[in-house]
Amino acid sequence: MSSCAPGPTRPPGDEELAGAVDALLRFVRAFGLVERDVVCCGEVTVAQCVCLQALSEGPLEVAELADVVGTSRPAVTRMVDTLVRKGWADRERDQTDRRRVRVTLTQAGTAQASDLHNRTELVVAGLLERVARDKREMVVEAIQELARAAAGQGSCC
Repeated sequence: MSSCAPGPTRPPGDEELAGAVDALLRFVRAFGLVERDVVCCGEVTVAQCVCLQALSEGPLEVAELADVVGTSRPAVTRMVDTLVRKGWADRERDQTDRRRVRVTLTQAGTAQASDLHNRTELVVAGLLERVARDKREMVVEAIQELARAAAGQGSCC
């Protein structure tokens, strides 16, 4: 049984909610497949892709990286092991607290993260080209608003 607190409720049969759920799920699934097949291209997993992109913003402790990626510390530790083996990341132990480990990108990791970001930009640019010109700004604003709303959700799992 989930320990999540119930979220806001909407009346059953709410057409607006049903349409939003359907559209958002279709988009997330389609974009996830594009991300896996076009952006990551089999070179890295989507989870590693997320780690690389998060680390491209600066070094993070393993616990912070787990929060950003939305997974457990052991899972992130395994991902970092792979990134280190590929030469894309380094670990640094905190000298005052050896339990704390900071992860940084190597030069090769920075290049890989940049390449992944560029591929993502190309995919998004292609998607936006398929949106009517007069609706693009609205679509971008809606995506930004959804991202802000999702960032505050947290996790209950």
